[in-house]
Amino acid sequence: VSGILLAFSFPRFGHPILAWVSLVPLLMAVTRSQSVLAAFWLGLTMGVTHFALTVYWIPQVMTEYGGLSDVTAWLVHFLLVAYLALFPALFAVGIGFALRRFGVVGLYAAPAIWVTTELGRIHLFTGFPWELLGYSQTPVLAVAQLASVVGVLGLSALVVLANVTIVFAPLVTVSRRWRAVGFTTAIIGGTVIFGAWRLHSDSLLEHGTPLRVAALQGNIAQHDKWNPTSSDRILSTYI
Repeated sequence: VSGILLAFSFPRFGHPILAWVSLVPLLMAVTRSQSVLAAFWLGLTMGVTHFALTVYWIPQVMTEYGGLSDVTAWLVHFLLVAYLALFPALFAVGIGFALRRFGVVGLYAAPAIWVTTELGRIHLFTGFPWELLGYSQTPVLAVAQLASVVGVLGLSALVVLANVTIVFAPLVTVSRRWRAVGFTTAIIGGTVIFGAWRLHSDSLLEHGTPLRVAALQGNIAQHDKWNPTSSDRILSTYI
């Protein structure tokens, strides 16, 4: 379920609000799991589901621009999805260890563990920086402004924190529950306030009348862009 929710939190598929609850099923399952190995399989299943739904475009790219056959391209795609799924699996393992060491409070290690796995995915073996959790919030401008301070990984950590609090709150006493909810709400609220302030305090907005603009793609095939003889036709598409 987490893999589906996470996939549908990104642009084109769904709504960014889904990201704020997307990890809840995984965290709940890991909390109830009997072993770290079980946590690994839970994370791996979530990762396979998520990346199978979000990097579906890889086979077409490899056949059209890499010269691979359909069978080879889909085999490479399968291997890539399996590799990428290892990072959510390692995240689940990290949570499993934290829960066994610190109890339910160990859930709050999740933001740091998630960011660590995303850093690994960005840099290992030339990196694969697509589909980072923080990117799901790009349509929400007030929240996305946080990236100007802490980067996309900071946004990822914020979203994970919200998921953690949803899972943590029912498992503790009322007083601890309200402290956790209050802490997370304050951080998210502060983020929104900062974002709203930043959106309306830019020096470019101090004078003149705001103008809404949009950029439209001309639906130009990639191989046409690489063809020098197509330059005039491409230019005329936009002009």
